[in-house]
Amino acid sequence: MRRPIYRTLGSTLISASLLFWSGCGLNSEHACCDHDHDPACADDSHTHIGPNGGRLIVLGDEDYHAEIIIDHANGEATVRILDCTGCKPVGIDGRTITLNFKHQGRPHQMQLAATNCPEGQTGKSSCFSGTSDLLRDECELTGRLNLVIGGKPYTGRVAHHEAD
Repeated sequence: MRRPIYRTLGSTLISASLLFWSGCGLNSEHACCDHDHDPACADDSHTHIGPNGGRLIVLGDEDYHAEIIIDHANGEATVRILDCTGCKPVGIDGRTITLNFKHQGRPHQMQLAATNCPEGQTGKSSCFSGTSDLLRDECELTGRLNLVIGGKPYTGRVAHHEAD
């Protein structure tokens, strides 16, 4: 008499787990996006390099990406907010975003201010930059990027390696 319950329960659990694990794949046609994709980004590989040559940071469950570019000569960090494909800029309402990072084992925080972008939208920005003498060193940069997109807070893991 207990067997039908176990069979039903087992089938239900298997079906639920298959439904849970079938999600947004790692190819260029992310199911999470509801817009056309840039043909320049239509590459079958999952990349970690952004459209401007910087390192990509995943935000959320690949809801968005951010591209970080470090200019060591000027000690400047530039972050561009991108869509879920990591290709198209996304303007956000915030005027600053926060970069928390470690330098020589010590924690530091930078506020990156909104800057004008070529694809700028009125009242929104997809580009943020800030300077610090700590960024003048050619070194590995690890930390977190914190920002708000559409009223939702996002935190992304920063792993900028000079060899990349």
